[in-house]
Amino acid sequence: MDLSAVLAFLSRIATVLASGALLAAVLMVLLWRLRAQRDQLQEDLARARIDVQFAREARRQADLRIEQAIADANAANRAKSRYLVTVSHELRTPLNSLLGYAQLLGDDPGLPSHRKRAVAVIREAGDHLLNVIDHTLDIARIEAGRLNLDLQPVAFPELIDGLVRLFEMQAIDKGLDFAFQCEDRLPAVVRADGRRLRQVLINILGNALKFTQQGRVSLHLRYARQMAYFEIRDTGPGIPAADQSRIFEAFEQGGGADGPPMAGSGVGLTIARMLTDLMGGRLQLESTPGAGSCFRLKLFLPEQLHAVPTQRSRVRRVLGYRGVRRRLLLIEDEPHDREFLEDLLRPLGFLLSTAASAEEGLALLDSFLPDLLLIDIDLPGMSGWQAIREIRASRFAGLPLAVLTAHGAERPASRPRRPAGTDDPPPEAGKPADAPGVLLAPGNFLQKPLRVEDFLAWLGDTLGLEWIDDPVQEELPVPPASDLSPLRHQVHEGYPRGIEQALDALAARHPEAHVWLAQARALAQRFQFERLLHLIDQAEQTAERAP
Repeated sequence: MDLSAVLAFLSRIATVLASGALLAAVLMVLLWRLRAQRDQLQEDLARARIDVQFAREARRQADLRIEQAIADANAANRAKSRYLVTVSHELRTPLNSLLGYAQLLGDDPGLPSHRKRAVAVIREAGDHLLNVIDHTLDIARIEAGRLNLDLQPVAFPELIDGLVRLFEMQAIDKGLDFAFQCEDRLPAVVRADGRRLRQVLINILGNALKFTQQGRVSLHLRYARQMAYFEIRDTGPGIPAADQSRIFEAFEQGGGADGPPMAGSGVGLTIARMLTDLMGGRLQLESTPGAGSCFRLKLFLPEQLHAVPTQRSRVRRVLGYRGVRRRLLLIEDEPHDREFLEDLLRPLGFLLSTAASAEEGLALLDSFLPDLLLIDIDLPGMSGWQAIREIRASRFAGLPLAVLTAHGAERPASRPRRPAGTDDPPPEAGKPADAPGVLLAPGNFLQKPLRVEDFLAWLGDTLGLEWIDDPVQEELPVPPASDLSPLRHQVHEGYPRGIEQALDALAARHPEAHVWLAQARALAQRFQFERLLHLIDQAEQTAERAP
């Protein structure tokens, strides 16, 4: 073999070996780098796993904080609701006797004229306080989703006419013009919650009237395709654009473009907007500072062609009722409320027996044999609900009865009470375990404070009474003048026992004069002898005119 060829072959071999060594070195370097990257990735992955664990723990802690915040908010909301319910009850209870006596005094013909204004102020202040309570509770009920609409056939034209008459008088008193315009025909009956519809319109119209100092307030109504369109305009100071959304917030007030806030609770428009939304309607505002405001209300009020609206008989100043005397049993633990109802009912001719506890009232059933039972729910010892259950399970199961409650209209609940002699916690407010909701019709829950006119209307409807409420058309039966002399003598002597005996004798001889005798007894029990003598004088004059 040629030496040069061998050398060339060896040279190629050396080249190949050299290339392989270089390649090996390159591969070793690449392998080292890959291992380094792998270690780095593993380290990064470990750190990422730690970060993920920290993130998961942080999210879990955040979820726990959110859950706790929600629980705290719900607890605060329940506490707020319980507080509002308790405050409402504690305010309504004294308001019942306060407003009740104000109504009785206001209707008393013997009250001096200079005192009538003072009584009217007391009643107006009490009504204002009651409206603030109702509005505040309405906001809480709507926010909690516990306010339900009571959809009934409503006499639509009568509702509107009543509102127009109300605000015409208020406008005249303030020196303003009030204009009402209705397009086309209104349906005779619509399906709606009449109380809430009236509340919305009163709040909007009342707001317009309050802020308008001169000029006019107008109500325009159009009804088409089952929809009612209301437009309330005023010539008041107007509302700046920046405040037009704020006035619908609770407890926010405005005084116009430049004026200070006016007196009021600041919840009227809030309630109006909330109730409108609840009824599926729409309330809009357009206002220009210095040029007045316009509220547009749109509500779905379907016409009821064959429905008859529920109407309760209305009464004027009642003097008594015709027919046999009715027996009423009142179970009420509040002394002032008992006294108010006694002063209201006894002069009208009712035989009234009272009890301060359910146990005492149940014991009177067999001996007194009432025609109607009025019972408070919040009673010491046995609750009103428990007493109702016992009555419904006895021979008095058919006895007409009504519940007196100072709680909200939608929930005649019982105050939470701790059972005597136990350490058990009281039941949650508004959820008494023994509430027999199926035993009474909704109309038999009478909410305090009682409105005398509404209460007497309910009483007349329930007992089928024929009221004597017009002294001009018919005079009350009175005992003969000759039989009144013994009573007059005892009144002059100022002897209460003798007066009572004289009245008993008159009642035995002249049962037809039970209304007059009840009024005389009420005056005697309050030692109002001068007024009793005046009542005797009137009776003698009436007896002399009789044929």
